[in-house]
Amino acid sequence: MLTVNTPSLSQAVIGGILVRNNCRSDANRHHRVLSVQYDHLLTELAQHFPRELRAELAWTGTLPGGGFFVVVTVPFVVDEAALTRSAREYGVL
Repeated sequence: MLTVNTPSLSQAVIGGILVRNNCRSDANRHHRVLSVQYDHLLTELAQHFPRELRAELAWTGTLPGGGFFVVVTVPFVVDEAALTRSAREYGVL
């Protein structure tokens, strides 16, 4: 299955680099980029899955006001084959 989580070792390496550099990074720039992408994702979900049609589309999910993850429940099995097809045919994971 696909995950966006980084390995613990990578997290430890980055943590060590941050500690060595007085915990400084270009976090503000990264936050701005992720914020724009997150807002775009929520806008597209609202457009393609409008609140009044969600029950009919058998779509449920969380649309939090912040954070990294959006959880969506879909009315079909999501397996490796579905992920491969989605990536290949639609350019999305």
